[in-house]
Amino acid sequence: MSRLAAMRDAGLPITWGTVLVGWNGPGKRGRLVDGADVAAHAIDAMSAGDASQEVVTLAGLEPDESEAIAKNLDLLARRERSDLRREERKWRALLLKETLDALPAKPLYALLALSSFWETFGYPDDSPHAVQARGNQIPPAEYYSEANYEAALAAHRTWLQRELAALAG
Repeated sequence: MSRLAAMRDAGLPITWGTVLVGWNGPGKRGRLVDGADVAAHAIDAMSAGDASQEVVTLAGLEPDESEAIAKNLDLLARRERSDLRREERKWRALLLKETLDALPAKPLYALLALSSFWETFGYPDDSPHAVQARGNQIPPAEYYSEANYEAALAAHRTWLQRELAALAG
């Protein structure tokens, strides 16, 4: 399943800004959608009645025509006045969901995976994650404990539910 489909399944609306951010890669992430994803989204837009030049162009481009894809996505995102920070939040939520679904069983590695995830987004202020020894005095033995892991997991799941609800509208 494409990540755009996963985002749609999570109840998040897909805009051209969403596709642009996925194309450019949110945070320190690389590209999350490819040329085939972009063309499929353009074809869906055409089926819904959007016959603008940029959409038609995107539907007909080869998946490796990166420069033309980026140019047309940027034009469409500007036209719809996309809030790219909001669109990045959608990707962040989807990627967190993927991360939570794939966490290692051991608390040490799971907490390291969560720290690594939030590092790619620059440890934003709204993150539910506390990084060991980053603005706190939590000793390693306590931080990497099962109890702390369970608390962190619960905090992340709650945060994700709220974020998805906020972004769904």
